[in-house]
Amino acid sequence: MNAVSRLVTLVSFRAAIKLVVNGVDKTDQVDWSSLEKTEVLTKEPDTLKFRIKNYGSKTWKPSLDEEVYLYDTDGVTVIFGGLVIDIRESTDALIRTTEVLCKDFTHLLDRKLVSVSYEGITAETVIANIISGYTTGFTTTNVSAPVTVNKVVFNYQTVSKALTKIADTLGNYDWYVDYNKDIHFFQNGSRFAPFSLDDTSGNHIWNSLEIKENTSQLRNKIIIRGGDTLGTPFTDYKIADG
Repeated sequence: MNAVSRLVTLVSFRAAIKLVVNGVDKTDQVDWSSLEKTEVLTKEPDTLKFRIKNYGSKTWKPSLDEEVYLYDTDGVTVIFGGLVIDIRESTDALIRTTEVLCKDFTHLLDRKLVSVSYEGITAETVIANIISGYTTGFTTTNVSAPVTVNKVVFNYQTVSKALTKIADTLGNYDWYVDYNKDIHFFQNGSRFAPFSLDDTSGNHIWNSLEIKENTSQLRNKIIIRGGDTLGTPFTDYKIADG
């Protein structure tokens, strides 16, 4: 069975992975039992949550907008990259607990609003112009859309909304930003799952499989009832402004 979605929740432990905040290794500061990473399919942003407990000499906590990277067990592969967007603190006796929420680089992508129009150029060129003109530090290496856009207008939209509008205009495209700040814009069905799930691949926890069956939606006959009165046919015209 192929993995068909990037939706996954990950709970890991300190010995397995590394957390770097603003370029500094903070692996020993995190309550690893609280770590939760959520990946969402395509353009929806990924998130990372973790908890820090401050007491005694342990006083560090992150600040808003600091960059956070989570590395896999090899210490090189990035499995999350983003910014701190929410910090919540609470105190119990001498222990201060800080809940940290991070969002992937889609958050950084949306700091400027796009107000421009394009006509008669490829979607790749439109995206390249938007990324170079309205963002900093992002690349378009994985943009693949050599399709001419007749006309598209952006009326003070965020960059992510603009990319979604281009995808919707083309009709069969989607996009996301990866943890290296590169934009992936691609035709639906052109990407494949990074790994397969089977009995020997080792890509899943073998005893986590659950199979559920029920008959709550079972039907042996479906009746569709239409309107009771036949209306009069008519023709209507709408004038659009493009």
